[in-house]
This record gives sequence, C-alpha cells and structure tokens, in this order.
Amino acid sequence: MCDPISLGIGLAGAGLSALSAHKRSKQNEAEARKAFVKQHQALTARKAEETIAGEQRIEQTGREIEQVKSRALTQAAEGQVSGISVDLLMGEFEREKGETFAAMEENIRLVRKQIGREIGGAEARRESRIAAVPGPNYLALGINIASQVNTGLAEKDARNFARGEGRYADDDD
Repeated sequence: MCDPISLGIGLAGAGLSALSAHKRSKQNEAEARKAFVKQHQALTARKAEETIAGEQRIEQTGREIEQVKSRALTQAAEGQVSGISVDLLMGEFEREKGETFAAMEENIRLVRKQIGREIGGAEARRESRIAAVPGPNYLALGINIASQVNTGLAEKDARNFARGEGRYADDDD
C-alpha cells in the first residue's frame, strides 16, 4: 500500500466488510425476532387451548359426578334407603369430586407452567441465534485502518529517505 489509491482501496474494502457484517447481523436479528414472535404466538395459543380444554374437562367431570350422585339418590329412594349411609355416600362423592378437581386444576397449572418454560426456551434460542452472527468489530476496523495508514506513511517516508528528501535528509551524523 504505497500509494494513495491502494490505501483508498484497502480502506474501502475494510469499510465494505464492516458494512456487510453489520447488514448480516441486523438481518439475522430481524429473522430471529420474527421466528420468536411466531413461536411465542403458537405457544400462547396452545396455552389458552390447554387451559380451555382443561376447564371443559373439569366441567364435564362435574356433570358426570352429579349424574352418578343423582342415580345413587334415586336408587336409594327407590330402595327406601335413607339416613346416614346415604349421607356418607354423598359425602364420599363430594370428596372424590374435590380430589378430582384439584388434580385436574393442578394438571392445568403444570401444563401452563411448562408452556411458560417453552416460551423461555424460545427466548433463549432467539438470543443465541442473534449472538451467533456478530456485528462488525469496530475496534478491529479501526486498527486495520490505522495500520493501513501507518503502512502507507512508512512506505512514503522510506521512499523519501531513499531519494534523500525525507525527514532524515538533513541528518549529517
């Protein structure tokens, strides 16, 4: 890089390289964010669907338990059975219903929690993807430019020195 044209070409190349790295980095970041938004939307929809389905299962189970209780009460009445044994049976139905509902609600909670973790995983994948394509290294670009300028100046000084025109031309030592 002994002449200004070569120096200019080298500096332009370094600048274009940095610009290209910046563009790739921004494009990758946009694609990563777009992919994350799609994943987030899908997981959020799944979370809502799982919640609704779980609540519907709870309602259906509640109706089924009430039907069984009604049949048991009807049979008890037809058999002229009453008193504490029927009350205990109805209490047992209520206990089973409570345990079943609690288990179903816990299942819904755990599914929602798992989907929340999947959303966290999608966020981590997004950040990892963004970090995988680094932007331009401005420090390296600056060092490269300074090196090229320094090399060009050193070569100019060397030519001037060789012709006896440089800084060293007046030295008589």
